[in-house]
Amino acid sequence: MNKTPFQARMCRNSLPVVITLLFSACVSDCTNVTATDGGKVILPCNCQNMTSLISWQRDYTIVYNDDRDQTALQYRDRTAILDNSCSLILSQVRASDAGVYTCYYEEKTFFDVYVTLQVTVPDPHVQRPQVFWSVPVVSVVCGSLVLLLIWVSVWIIKRKNRKNEMRENPPELWSLKD
Repeated sequence: MNKTPFQARMCRNSLPVVITLLFSACVSDCTNVTATDGGKVILPCNCQNMTSLISWQRDYTIVYNDDRDQTALQYRDRTAILDNSCSLILSQVRASDAGVYTCYYEEKTFFDVYVTLQVTVPDPHVQRPQVFWSVPVVSVVCGSLVLLLIWVSVWIIKRKNRKNEMRENPPELWSLKD
């Protein structure tokens, strides 16, 4: 079949357009989530009616499936579904968990939601300042300051009262009488 120059140009130019559209659809529909290595994270997937047909995948690996036997071993004891949602709870996050996750669920038809997980690993060489002011220390210091303030206030009030008494009732002076 011979193509007209217009058709040939359309075929040549359509591949980059299709690739760009697919990439832009993923980028615009992707939710970015950041987690810390060793922490817990929720990958959001909002479904209206939670059904039993929920599956989370990363590339071709099954991260979560209602049938736990289909879930990959590296995710089996670290994943769960958030109550009344299709969102995935991923525990004990690892640096190797970073990537694009897809949530598949059914509501009359099948839907898929993309979530990009970024994992930050704290630098072990960076020393974090040690916190001296713990809760018990702060409580003792604040309590001591309050008691000191009360004692000083009482002392000032008593001193003023004593001065006023002295003014109103001056002490009798000894007089030398012959």
